[in-house]
Amino acid sequence: MAICCALIKHEYSNFSLEILEYFEVSELLIREKHYWDIFNPEYNIAQDPTAPMSGRTHSEETKTKISDAIKGSNHSDETRQIISDAKKGENNPMYGKNHTEVTKIKISDAKKVNPRPEGAGSPSQKNRSF
Repeated sequence: MAICCALIKHEYSNFSLEILEYFEVSELLIREKHYWDIFNPEYNIAQDPTAPMSGRTHSEETKTKISDAIKGSNHSDETRQIISDAKKGENNPMYGKNHTEVTKIKISDAKKVNPRPEGAGSPSQKNRSF
């Protein structure tokens, strides 16, 4: 919202958009953090691109709006069936099974080569290991 207000107040002609570099999507958060550190953008309210809500909380008004928006919403019959099937293990070839030690090592090695950016994933996943 801050950028919208600034565009209206200071007029669009006083702002510019420049492409600084092209890179792979997999590098997006890393490069965004790099440029964040250089330019410290005034209108970007997220303090860390890898964790946009870090250090921020929703206002009570926003929490109420979110709560009201989802009240009374129900899953369709099709979605309910998919959820039910998933709980029963249908359409999930790994349901009730464990990865072999070889597979666990492969997954671990793959994560070491391409680690997720710091702050990515939910907090409960940060200390997980395979």
